[in-house]
Amino acid sequence: MNRQLLTFVALSFFAGTLNAQQQCELWPADCPENVSMEISQSVSKRLDAGLLQSEITAQDKLRNAVTSIFRQTAASLHWRVTQLEDITGLNGRQKAETPANLRSPRGMDLYFQFLVNDDSLQSWRAWKLSDIENRKNVGASAGKSFGDVVNSPLYKSYIDSANHYQQLYTDYMEKHQNEGAALFTDKTAEGYSKKMNAFTDKAVALQKQNISNNGWKELEEEGKKSIIAFEMRLLCT
Repeated sequence: MNRQLLTFVALSFFAGTLNAQQQCELWPADCPENVSMEISQSVSKRLDAGLLQSEITAQDKLRNAVTSIFRQTAASLHWRVTQLEDITGLNGRQKAETPANLRSPRGMDLYFQFLVNDDSLQSWRAWKLSDIENRKNVGASAGKSFGDVVNSPLYKSYIDSANHYQQLYTDYMEKHQNEGAALFTDKTAEGYSKKMNAFTDKAVALQKQNISNNGWKELEEEGKKSIIAFEMRLLCT
């Protein structure tokens, strides 16, 4: 019983917290994975991973060619292009000790993002900051409302009743533990368990009602629609 309630409480407060720290210049659009790209593009690290110099040279030529094409395309359309990720040496079955003549081609994934409208990015950023503030306010309101719920006489009565039947169940099971498997079909124990679960469900229902009434659901739905709209107007990946 307590585990179920504590889990729901944790989720409730997690939903009310949000890190408003901005990331990169492109935020809230996707930001480059600079650390992983640096590793993927490092000659020394690729050599340490068992890639041949000829493989590294081929990868670098391919990356440079693709990047050049995308930059030319972006310039002609007055867009901005950013590389988001660079994953090299994709083939988990390949080991450094595999002879070169027995190696199959390695995979390489390059991810780019085209920003087609700077004004839309600024609008998206302004909306995102507003959304963060709204979520803070809803979270604070939900926290206060949640406190009102768990301190209410009705909620406490549900918890007390659930704990009461949980104790009766525990005492009964300990007293009759020598009855073996038959104990798990015992009507008295089953009755205590059902009443304990019933009061637990009522307490959880009060928590859920608090969540459903705090505006969080509406904020989530509006956020999803807005993000899709901004991405359709702004991004090409």
